[in-house]
Amino acid sequence: MKARRVAVVGIDCLTPQLVFERYLDQLPTFRALMEGGVWGRLRSTVPPITVPAWTCMATGQDPGLLGLYGFRNRRDHSYRELSVADASWVRVPALWQLLSRRRRRSIVLGVPLTFPPRPIAGDLVCGIPVPADAEAFTHPLTLAAELDQWCGPARYQVDVREFRRKELAPLRTELDQLREARFDAAEALVPSREWELFFMVEMGVDRLHHAFWAHCHPDHPCHPPDSPHAGAISDYYRALDARLARLLELLGEDTAVLVVSDHGARTMRGAVRLNEWLIREGLLSLARRPPEASRLRPADVDWRRTIAWSDGGYYARVFLNVAGREPEGAVSPERHEEVLSDLRRRLESMPGPDGRPLGNKVFVPREVYRESRGVPPDLIVYLGGLDYRANATVFPPPGPPEGPEGLFAVENDTGADGANHAEEGVLLYRPPRGLRAAGRLDASIYDVAPTVLRLLGEPQPPEMIGRALPRLLGEA
Repeated sequence: MKARRVAVVGIDCLTPQLVFERYLDQLPTFRALMEGGVWGRLRSTVPPITVPAWTCMATGQDPGLLGLYGFRNRRDHSYRELSVADASWVRVPALWQLLSRRRRRSIVLGVPLTFPPRPIAGDLVCGIPVPADAEAFTHPLTLAAELDQWCGPARYQVDVREFRRKELAPLRTELDQLREARFDAAEALVPSREWELFFMVEMGVDRLHHAFWAHCHPDHPCHPPDSPHAGAISDYYRALDARLARLLELLGEDTAVLVVSDHGARTMRGAVRLNEWLIREGLLSLARRPPEASRLRPADVDWRRTIAWSDGGYYARVFLNVAGREPEGAVSPERHEEVLSDLRRRLESMPGPDGRPLGNKVFVPREVYRESRGVPPDLIVYLGGLDYRANATVFPPPGPPEGPEGLFAVENDTGADGANHAEEGVLLYRPPRGLRAAGRLDASIYDVAPTVLRLLGEPQPPEMIGRALPRLLGEA
């Protein structure tokens, strides 16, 4: 069945175990969506990161096809610092661009990796990352002034900057303002524009989880039992539920609505200093240690004696130093597969701080992607299956202490953070009036774009790797 309009309400990091279980009794709007439509878990990308996950959802292509393996990526095989991706890195059309070719109008609000703004048939407000000094982050340009009028004294915000380093009480206020401004903008755009696709992303839940997870989850190793912020996440979810109710009413019963998240969240047990582990394993050689603990700097590496190095984050990217590919490669091309297999084996058997296997999950890009465009990592590693994040820091002289203390940290190296990303997000679907669709359905992030196109009566491009979900189309 064709829908008159489709709305995708994206909520970054909305987590299934919270919305479907822990807080469900406090969330009447989410409960009504579950009872009256389709709901389930949405499998994220490898890796489950905001960038590339939202872009994969909007294009129906995987990170390898996009050449996007995180917020930061290698531009080439040199040793220079990784570059922050933006919309210019995306060479395939998103849903709103496909519709623009058919002169069908869209509203795009806060979707990550849409800066710098590109003209579309409709209205676009860029999502993260947007430089602080950006002169234009909307299409048309005049939309920026309207946003500030709609959002009141707090004005429209793209994100809360430096959220890991802020005092928690004012951060809660800023996150509330971020949510309210995003939904204020949505409620102003929806009735004032002509559109057939509405696609928004609310970022506050992601920042909330990273900043407050330890305060709200007793299983966190740093949980403060008497924290004044123990209710921060539940409070935010309730306020989000109320704003979602208002938006759903405004969208109207003729609109097919998908509420989705790009990934979930989980307790972060700590961090692994993976570059220090590579040094201990004899795979990474330093020319010098930095004067203070810091991220691995290319200038500090003895590249001619280095087999592999890593970049940190919620997952680890490990790169081999291959002769003829990297400027001072130490691994001959003939030994590439042998060295890669050996490193994968070592990573999968890595012991944790207690001496037992940490439970790392290791992926080779060619095994999980259709293609590996751009400059992919040689290995993608979920440390402890995402119980731990990757810490790229190396110690100053004389180096790390012996034993687990030198390899494992309790805290994140880039600021306070209590949650890692999880591999499953949320899918909720309210069918348009006249279409019956209900029950539990787990799906893939790649299924969203084909389903939206089918609901709008548009064909699925052959390069999209997901499938239109029959249950959401009233066909099953």
